[in-house]
Amino acid sequence: MLRLCLLLAALLTGAAGALAAPPVPAARGYVNDYAGLLSPETRAQVERFLADFRRSDSTQIAVLTVPSLEGEDLEGYAIRVAQGWGIGEKGRDNGALLLVAKEE
Repeated sequence: MLRLCLLLAALLTGAAGALAAPPVPAARGYVNDYAGLLSPETRAQVERFLADFRRSDSTQIAVLTVPSLEGEDLEGYAIRVAQGWGIGEKGRDNGALLLVAKEE
């Protein structure tokens, strides 16, 4: 009975952590400034640079700024975002995500 209670507690704790994880935001291009850190001019300049880089090299780089990770670890969130957005080409490992969390 104690094992069942411990297992249930572990499962509920894990589920609560998953519910608290920030959602993967929608990608709106190469630069996604959800934390409002970049000026419109800087965002446009970096967007153009990354688009040109993709055309010349085939490497896809995306930038994401968020206000907070809401307790999730940086690596785990970055992996969820990169997979959710489909950064890079399958089998080529040619994608990268630059993630900045303002409050962390």
